Amino acid sequence: MNGRKVYPRTKQKQATMPEKYTIRKDLPPITIEGVKAFRIQATRSFGNVSEGDLGGFVEKEKNLSQEGTCWIHDNGKVIKDAEICDDAMVVHDALVSDRAKVRESAKVSGRSRILDDAVAEGFSEVSGDSVVRQRAVIRENARISNHAEMSGDTELSGSARLLQNARLLNFARATDFAKISGYSTVMDHATISGQAEISECATISGKSVICGRASISGMNFFSGESKISGADMVMGCSLFRGSDGRPSYPEI
Repeated sequence: MNGRKVYPRTKQKQATMPEKYTIRKDLPPITIEGVKAFRIQATRSFGNVSEGDLGGFVEKEKNLSQEGTCWIHDNGKVIKDAEICDDAMVVHDALVSDRAKVRESAKVSGRSRILDDAVAEGFSEVSGDSVVRQRAVIRENARISNHAEMSGDTELSGSARLLQNARLLNFARATDFAKISGYSTVMDHATISGQAEISECATISGKSVICGRASISGMNFFSGESKISGADMVMGCSLFRGSDGRPSYPEI
């Protein structure tokens, strides 16, 4: 050695951020789904929350991360093993329950519900009394609102929209700038992509693919392996059963 004394490295103590909220068990709780939930109160300022602000309700600390800017506003409720983290928000009278997760910059509002093992992430928004449940995932810039429903193993991504009582069920996917609205149902393994629009009670099922700028409206039923693409427009009341990738009219 060169004669210099070598000292062992000491472990640097990392400064920890103080907790951002406390659970106010001294305030009257509410009971929802048989679970008692308590108001939260901010203990420091962060994001658009000021120290002292009262928030929504949690059952326990696991429901809302002490890190990031995530917050439960108004009368939002997060119970059971559900988790809100990162910069996510739950506002108004929304409910997140079971093992659901709302993370990144996702927002849940209105009287919407995120249940079971569902996930809302990215910059997605769930609003207007909508339901996302089972193992459904909404991500990126997707939106679901106006009493719409996602369930099963469905995925809504890109800038896709699910609106006005529309349903995405089973293993269906909607992505890009797709729009599904007006009591329409997309189910099974169907995929809606591009700028395709499904509206006015249409039903897309099987392994159907609707893409490009296609527009399906009215009481149309697509099943099997039907495919509509380009700028095709289908209106009225029709039944399509595709088995070779092309839609066809059956004899009725």
